[in-house]
Amino acid sequence: TDKPLSTSICPQVALRNAEYQGKAFDAGEVHLLVLTVKTPSTNIFCFNNRGALSDEKEILFSGGAKLTLKSKTFVKRGKVFSCDERITGKVNEKEVSFYMLEVELS
Repeated sequence: TDKPLSTSICPQVALRNAEYQGKAFDAGEVHLLVLTVKTPSTNIFCFNNRGALSDEKEILFSGGAKLTLKSKTFVKRGKVFSCDERITGKVNEKEVSFYMLEVELS
């Protein structure tokens, strides 16, 4: 990675993040990563799980982490949405594939 990698250990929060600002709609796929950390070469920061954003359970990896894809498993097809509120206020929807990716981080 060239930039820090922000993660959540809560799958529901990760899925909501994929929907935020139409990211899943634009990408045409949803990827939920299961990270295994093996011999890390970067620093990490675990955020406090108290306060307003305690539901996020976020872990931040510094830039320079190496990600290796181990497997990609199809989970389902489902709808994602994008809102074009600035122009028309229209909500767009489309069906995309959801995948679970097993990724090794070092």
